[in-house]
Amino acid sequence: MAIGSFSGCSPDETGSGNSLVETTPDASFTITNPSANHYSFQAADLQAISHKWNFDDGVPPSIGSDREDVFFPDADTYIITHTAGGIGGKTASISQQIVVTTPDPVSGNLLLGGKFKTQADIDKWTIVNISAADASVTLTPGTNGSFGSATFIGDNYQQKGIYQKVTLQGGKEYNVDMVVKSDAGISYTWFEIYILNEQPMDNHDYGGDKILRLSSWDCGNNVPSPFNGTLSSLNCENDSGTATKKGIVKVETTGDYYFLIKSGGDTNSVISATNISLRGKAN
Repeated sequence: MAIGSFSGCSPDETGSGNSLVETTPDASFTITNPSANHYSFQAADLQAISHKWNFDDGVPPSIGSDREDVFFPDADTYIITHTAGGIGGKTASISQQIVVTTPDPVSGNLLLGGKFKTQADIDKWTIVNISAADASVTLTPGTNGSFGSATFIGDNYQQKGIYQKVTLQGGKEYNVDMVVKSDAGISYTWFEIYILNEQPMDNHDYGGDKILRLSSWDCGNNVPSPFNGTLSSLNCENDSGTATKKGIVKVETTGDYYFLIKSGGDTNSVISATNISLRGKAN
């Protein structure tokens, strides 16, 4: 079943000789499933002047084309929303649901509960108190199937983390990503992703090669304030003394490892994360 909505605004002078006529666009769209985990979305109104799509991945809706081809590697229920823009600023939106029943065998998410939709998702993660005080991390479930989040708050340059054990194959490449959001930006803040050989422990800090990262000292003005997007698109490539892996993980030996997110900073250091993923890299 499709759900629709309409909105519009009027120009300062309507019908004053301007040949353009306000139109309410048709936001309806068709869905096809050409192959496993791949979906195509085709807007009906090819005369619409804009097409904005939300693929229920935690990222804010973005302007696209009248046709979008999307890969959904994870089994889940997704609400797809298309907003069409017409002349005079009028818009219309329609949502449809797809159900992906089977994860992709190569690119399915190895992390459990990365969308924090339920308490069961949250229970898949363990909080590690890297600093004893002055920092916090709160895991909040979503409501009615929506995404929840892990929110990291730093203070007095202290930090907290969350982690999960994963099994990785030696010699295979994996991609790491997530959606991160902050209304305050990254003022006196760090946010870093690691793959560790040993289980994280309270009162121990962790460094070395960072898989992805944000840092107010190295990122500079490259990260907007506020921000809301994928960590891979915001990632700092410049690092002082250690290599940043740009979201790619590759271990030499097959076995159990620990996926760690740590974040901290001074006052107003707040970053939320959701849709956290660690996936086999497609060929």
